[in-house]
Amino acid sequence: MTNIRALSLSTILTIILTVILTILGEISKSFKDTLAGITGHHWATKGVFAFAIFFILYFVFGKMSDKNLNVWIEAKKVAWVTVIGILIISGFFIWHFLK
Repeated sequence: MTNIRALSLSTILTIILTVILTILGEISKSFKDTLAGITGHHWATKGVFAFAIFFILYFVFGKMSDKNLNVWIEAKKVAWVTVIGILIISGFFIWHFLK
């Protein structure tokens, strides 16, 4: 049976990790080069990291209780974190390229 709370939390933390890795990669050329050195391209490495961290976190959080769970609230949490992540990355790139 799928644990919705574990899925939600894993998704949220994976989004946060991706936003952080994206900004760090743009701030530090050496970090971006390190990411690129792992798989050949920095975005591919971020994808591999996101895939791995999502499943690791899902299995770590998989034993969490789903009692009194509201699926719509969990979906809203994920949606809000996604929108905030988009705004942070977009804002960073607008600031970064206009400065």
